[in-house]
Amino acid sequence: MNFLQPIGRVFLAFLATVGCLATLAADDNLHPSEKVYTPWADTIVPLAESALLKEKTL
Repeated sequence: MNFLQPIGRVFLAFLATVGCLATLAADDNLHPSEKVYTPWADTIVPLAESALLKEKTL
């Protein structure tokens, strides 16, 4: 069983590295440095806001 220890150690280090990279990527996507333009956002956002306002007034 001693031959599995180095393999497990490398695998766990790999998982830790992947986790750190995933966290970094998620943080970067949550706080973009530039405004991302999406053409559909100009249509969808006002519709969603008006629907929410209608729900609150009912």
